[in-house]
Formats: sequence, C-alpha cells, structure tokens
Amino acid sequence: MYDLTQVRDVFKQLTDDIKADLDYQYRQGRLKGTDYANVYTQLMQTALQLSFEAPIREQQVLEIASKRAVNDARVTVELNTATKVARETSLVQAQIERTVVERDYELKKQKDLLPEQIKKTKAEIDMILRQIKGMNDDVLLKLLDSQLSSWAIMFNSGLLETAPAIIKDDQASALYNTIKENLDEN
Repeated sequence: MYDLTQVRDVFKQLTDDIKADLDYQYRQGRLKGTDYANVYTQLMQTALQLSFEAPIREQQVLEIASKRAVNDARVTVELNTATKVARETSLVQAQIERTVVERDYELKKQKDLLPEQIKKTKAEIDMILRQIKGMNDDVLLKLLDSQLSSWAIMFNSGLLETAPAIIKDDQASALYNTIKENLDEN
C-alpha cells in the first residue's frame, strides 16, 4: 500500500531538483528546444516512477534491518552463552585442579587409606575431567552451529551474496574436524 503523502513529497523533491538542474543546463546553452522537452519528459517519468518505488524500497530496507537486528541479537545471546559456559568451565577446571591437589595431599597424608577408596576417588576425578572435556566439546559444537546458522540466515535474507571467509577458507571444516577428533578420542 502506498503512502501518497510520502509519494508526493518524494516526487516534489525530485522534480524541484530536476527543474533546477534543467534550468541551469538551459541557461548554459547545453539544452535547447526539443532536447529540453525530451529530457524534461524523460526525467519527469523517471521521477514519478521513483516516487512510487520509494515507499516500497524503504519498507524493504526496514525489513532487512529488522531481520539483521534480530539475527545480531541472537548471535549476541549465543556468544554470551558460549562465553559464560567457557568461564564456568574454567572455574570448574580450577576447582577440579585444586581438588586433585588436595586429594593427592590427603592420600599421601593418610597411608592407611583403603585401596577401594583410592579407586573410587580416582574414578570421580576421571568422571569430572570427562565432564569438563564434554563441556569444551559442547562449546565448540555451539560455536560451529552459531557460525553456520548466522551465515545461513544472512545468506538467505540477501545480506550476503558470497560465502564468508570461514566457508571459503575451509575454516568451518577444520573446526568440524577438531570437534570430531575430540569426540572420537572419547
């Protein structure tokens, strides 16, 4: 639907600019007689066409900007989540390292500790270390998913006409292979 006020305003602005330029060209002797009339007619037709296209193009620009804002917000949330997970992983890893050191000290201090208790404690430590590795693998998976999703959204919305560097340079495959190797190790 057209906003006729907006169409009129755009048309008026364009025709004022066209008339001023044509008058200048006429005074300079560059346009005379039928050339002036032909150029005037063509420019007025173009101005009328552009006046009707302006609201549609403005709406398209607003839609693209809105989609981009939504995508940017989504990416920001995902990056914040990944950063939070990485921070929590670092804290957990530091706690685990401290726990390992403390447990080793206790084990050395208490020589009469039963062998079964030692096995149980080591199994718990191994489980916690595997959980950390799993968290790290999850962060890498989320990063890969976020990058690929962002690229796909931008490509599908027309914001990108070519593949981004991560796809062209095969960095996505390298990240995928790293994730696969980490998962295969388990």
